[in-house]
Formats: sequence, C-alpha cells, structure tokens
Amino acid sequence: ALLGLAATVASWLLIHGIIAAAVGIAFCIAAYLGRRKAQAAEAIPVAAGGRRRIVIVASGASSFPPPNAAAYGASKAAIFSFAESLKMETTGTNVGVTTVCPGITNTGIVRKEGSANLSTAVTERQRARMREYYVKKGATPQEVAEAVAAGVERGKELVLVGPASRLMYNLRRISLPLTRWITYNSARQAGFR
Repeated sequence: ALLGLAATVASWLLIHGIIAAAVGIAFCIAAYLGRRKAQAAEAIPVAAGGRRRIVIVASGASSFPPPNAAAYGASKAAIFSFAESLKMETTGTNVGVTTVCPGITNTGIVRKEGSANLSTAVTERQRARMREYYVKKGATPQEVAEAVAAGVERGKELVLVGPASRLMYNLRRISLPLTRWITYNSARQAGFR
C-alpha cells in the first residue's frame, strides 16, 4: 500500500482499515498479557513454560518512508511506536517483544496491475520500474522469515531486514537530511517522479 499525498480517498481509507486491524491486534495482545499476568499472580503453571515472544512487523518505512508512501509510513510508524511501548509494559515478565522492520521486500505488492496495494497516482510505467527495483534491491520473503526466526531465537528486540534497512535505520539517527536525500533518490530509481 504505497500511498502518497496524491492518493485517492479510497486509498487513504484502505490504510485506515489497516490501522483498525492493528488496533484489533493490540486488543488481542492486551488480552494475552492480561491472562499471562493473572496466571503469574495466581501461580498457575503454564503448559509450555519459559519465555514468550510477541513479534510485531512494522517496516523500514516506519522510520524512513519514501515520498510516495505518506499514509503507509505513518501507519507503520504507529505500529513501531506501539511495539516500543509494549516492550516497556512487558518489562519484568517472561514475555519479550521483537519488532521487525523489513526494508524493500520483493513480494507481489507491485506486481498486480490495477492493484489496490498502490495509489492510483502510480502510473503503469512507475509500477514497471518499481517491479524491476524490487527484484534488484529487495530482500526475498524467505530472507525476511529467516531473519525473524533468528531474531526471535536470540531474543532480539529489533530485527532490521534487507540490504538497506540497517544502514537507513542507523543513518537516520546521525543525519536526517542525508537519510532523506538517499530515500528520495532511491524512490526516484524505483519510479517516483
């Protein structure tokens, strides 16, 4: 769902639906944690014992969204922020939280013509350039899955996946203008005008 300011109202509403789904996830996690805390307080044994891990998938776009992804970046930033708060709320419990921030991932998001995944402002020519860019620069879904599994096994709080994800995440902390310049130029390579 790459949505810029030129996106239609319907496209923004699609992102609103994604955010509503994220709120549903938040309620499920809250219920789970409430149950875990009640079990701990009552010394009820848990069948599998040991540490638990909640995995929340945000996106590299949560901290460096491209220029044509305003709504998408905002929704992923909200998810990232939720995960950070949840990490503090689970302090002192046997439940950890892993936030996954994949960068460009070569999935079907730009493959389907007329796909609702892209703003109507994205032309077919741009879509073709994006497909090429995603194949060339993107991580595979398998690489993302393996990074998530490895991160969970190691108890990592943050898993950055993809060729540029770690670089951009850390560069943002050093220089926002440079991060913005690199992000903009990468978006242009991918077809953004």
